Amino acid sequence: MDNIIKKCISSIMIFLLLAYTMPVFAFTNEESIYSKLDSYGNRYKTIISQTVENEEGTDNIQTESDKELPIETKVSYELDGNKITAEELAGKSGKVKIILEYENKEENEVIINGKKEKMYTPFLVVSGAIINNDNNRNVEISTGKVINDGSKTIVLGIAFPGMQENLDIPKDDLDLPNKIEITMESTNFEIGNIMSFCTPKILEEGSFDKISDKLDDIYSQVEELKDASFKIEDGAIKLQDGIITLQDGANSLNSGANELNNGVNTLKNGANDLKGGASKLKAGTTEYVNKSKEFNSAMKQVSNGVNTINANYDQINNGITALNESSNQLSNGAQSVSAGATAISENLGTISTKLGDVQNGLSSLQVGENQLNSGIDNIIAGMNGITGTDNSGKIVEIQGLINANQAKIDELTGTNGSIQAILDLTEDEGVKSVLINQINVNNSSIGMLQANNSALNSIVVTLNQAGGANIASLKNGLEALKAGVNNLQTGTNSLYSGVSELKVGTETLAEKSGELAQGASSLYQGTAQLKNGAQNLSAGSSAIKDGLNTLDNSSNQLLSANNQLLDAATTISKGAVDLENGTVTLNDGVVKLANGSNTLKDGTNTLVSGSNQLSDGSGELVDGIKQFNNDGIMKIYNMVNNDVRNTAKRIEKLETLSNKYNKFGSEISRDEIKFISILDSINISSKEEAKEEIIIYSEETEEKK
Repeated sequence: MDNIIKKCISSIMIFLLLAYTMPVFAFTNEESIYSKLDSYGNRYKTIISQTVENEEGTDNIQTESDKELPIETKVSYELDGNKITAEELAGKSGKVKIILEYENKEENEVIINGKKEKMYTPFLVVSGAIINNDNNRNVEISTGKVINDGSKTIVLGIAFPGMQENLDIPKDDLDLPNKIEITMESTNFEIGNIMSFCTPKILEEGSFDKISDKLDDIYSQVEELKDASFKIEDGAIKLQDGIITLQDGANSLNSGANELNNGVNTLKNGANDLKGGASKLKAGTTEYVNKSKEFNSAMKQVSNGVNTINANYDQINNGITALNESSNQLSNGAQSVSAGATAISENLGTISTKLGDVQNGLSSLQVGENQLNSGIDNIIAGMNGITGTDNSGKIVEIQGLINANQAKIDELTGTNGSIQAILDLTEDEGVKSVLINQINVNNSSIGMLQANNSALNSIVVTLNQAGGANIASLKNGLEALKAGVNNLQTGTNSLYSGVSELKVGTETLAEKSGELAQGASSLYQGTAQLKNGAQNLSAGSSAIKDGLNTLDNSSNQLLSANNQLLDAATTISKGAVDLENGTVTLNDGVVKLANGSNTLKDGTNTLVSGSNQLSDGSGELVDGIKQFNNDGIMKIYNMVNNDVRNTAKRIEKLETLSNKYNKFGSEISRDEIKFISILDSINISSKEEAKEEIIIYSEETEEKK
């Protein structure tokens, strides 16, 4: 690339130089130097012709001179590639080469860029000859022109002796010849005179100004080329930065697509799990409905047990106060059932636990009933030992029961105080409702204990009176009380069986669904009513029948609430079917989404690959542009600003040296100086004849002017 650029620039310089070459053969003040050369270029005769034109006419003065010519000529010959003398060449046949070599003798010292340099006065040499076609053909010239009119061939060559050194241009870039080679294929070789014209006026005065203007344009364009090239480099770097940003974004997008793909696959797995869960929910709600029906059956048994107790109420009315403690346990169990029913919306397992508490309460009640029966039997047996006068032992025993009841009353009163403190601190309405119900239950228990103590005090009064009729009446009452307790035990056992079945059904419901919140509320209301019924039962012996009715109503309400739950469960079961169908549709959609996600993932992978290739390509582009700028544009720039400028300065010096060379034969400056040399023909050997020829040539030339 460097050679091409240098050749282009050098060719421009030479073209501009030669474009202004204009040899002039007629001036008013000139010198023409005619030299006769032998066949090897040795000068043996020089005549200087000085022509001056003025008002008196034209003077032509010719003088002979031995002064050394500024251009020295050397001639050599070859025949079929071998050197040969001119004398030997005459009459030979073969491929002939004539070599005209010129040496510039006009050396000058000049200053270029602050340094001393050697330069030659520029000379243009034009040599020509006429060659007969009879015994010569295929005539060629190294630097010049060949004109063939059929009978003869005219050759015209050009040389610039010393110009290669003047311009300081390597021959590899541009060969400025200092010799002319003429070749031909000859038979019986001979050649006439070879004439050469030499002039220092290669550049006219002021020619460099025109060249300089053009060079200024070149300098400016090269500067613009450099700026534009580096702008391209900046743009390529910015492009590379943008591609890197794109690459980062593509990587981020790819990472997000991978995460999306992973999430979609997880969703796909979750959809499958949801589908399986929906199927299980469907099966669970179906089983829940069945268990709810079993729950209803158990509640009916509870209701039957209550009815049994209610039917035997009159028989147990006299001994009801002795059952307060066991009734209190039943109330606690009922309260536990109520609390468990309230919490069923959060966890059906709590219902099972609370029903267990009811079972425990009923068990305690059963134990209390057994103990009451045993106590009545003991009292009846003891009645036989009452004398009517000293019953202090029985009174002490009964007084112990009264004290135990009072301790329980005090304990429940303290518990209510603690519950009230918690109630004052909580904001949850559900918790408040449970706490208030517990206080009410405790108050009912307190009332029953107080009624029990009242009955026991009546017994103490009777014992103190020690009347036989009173004791007999009391014994009869105790017998009736025992019969009522037996009937109560039957009802309690039936109630315990119903609660047990209810507990089994509740445990099954707890395993199958978490959708019992609404039904739990109804269950809580029913158990609350049941608790209120128990409270009414404990309010006093006169209100027990009403309490049993309330308990019956509460069980009916609980049954109604469970029916509501059953309806809700049926709705849930239908919804579970729809949910199962929906999960199938969802699963199909998720599969399609997964396929699309995989396609997106593959696309982002392709995008990342493409952005990586684009990044690599942009890097190569930046490197290539930098290399192009460094190895190409900057070399052009540096060459134009160094080599071309240097060449331009040398051309400027050449113009100065050309204009400075204006005298040869005298000290008078001339407008034009030209050198004409005539090389002897091969078949001419007389130097005297050559001298006459040059004189004749000079006279003819002057006449033509």
